[in-house]
Amino acid sequence: MAVTSMRPDREMYIPWNRPNFAPFWTLRPTLEHFALLFQETLFSQWLLNTLIISLCSTAIALFCGLLAAYALARLRFPLGDLKKPQVRALAAEPGRFVGGHPMAGREVSGPAAALVDLFEGRPWVLCPDEGTDPQAVTRALEVVRLAGAVPVTMSAADHDAAVALVSHAPHLVAALVAGRLAVASDHEVRLAGAGVGDVTRVAAADPTLWTDILAANAAAVADVLRRLRTDLDQALLALDQD
Repeated sequence: MAVTSMRPDREMYIPWNRPNFAPFWTLRPTLEHFALLFQETLFSQWLLNTLIISLCSTAIALFCGLLAAYALARLRFPLGDLKKPQVRALAAEPGRFVGGHPMAGREVSGPAAALVDLFEGRPWVLCPDEGTDPQAVTRALEVVRLAGAVPVTMSAADHDAAVALVSHAPHLVAALVAGRLAVASDHEVRLAGAGVGDVTRVAAADPTLWTDILAANAAAVADVLRRLRTDLDQALLALDQD
């Protein structure tokens, strides 16, 4: 977990070298993990001055729920693929919650993969609801514009359906194609050109992360895949007639 303070001299990373935190990054985070973390007085003090907290997608809803319970943040602006789970986590206190999703991911991660212009000109979805404080939306828009992105506002449900079409289903299809190539013969694979690389590039992303993303948006992704299956059946029918 990376924690960046609003004060320039307070940028830091939370050290996970204590025995009770040692297995944190090797396990899928649970409510108990975060509850233990929030009991740390020093962590809570850091959190009060925090501008950005970076978490894996599966941890966002849990963490936001604890932020609400401990009242430790004035604005909650979680970034991730799925908005409905986050909305449910903060249903009891929606006013300061603004779901956000920058559509600018890469198939690689970590500091070495960072790009200074990653968000430049890219859509950044915001998902406020009827109870969201207008000032919270204004602050979220400021973050988006400072990153050079283009804000797009929609409901959480519309967002999850849209990313199923433009992100999640394409990723799964790319992984399936990559899987076919993995068992292909050497003389077949050596003929691959740039087109194959374009199709399968995103399949190099973390499979554990994407398993969680697809599971959390399963219904919407399945709907896209069923429509795609209809298209494939029609294509097969046309090919079989030749």
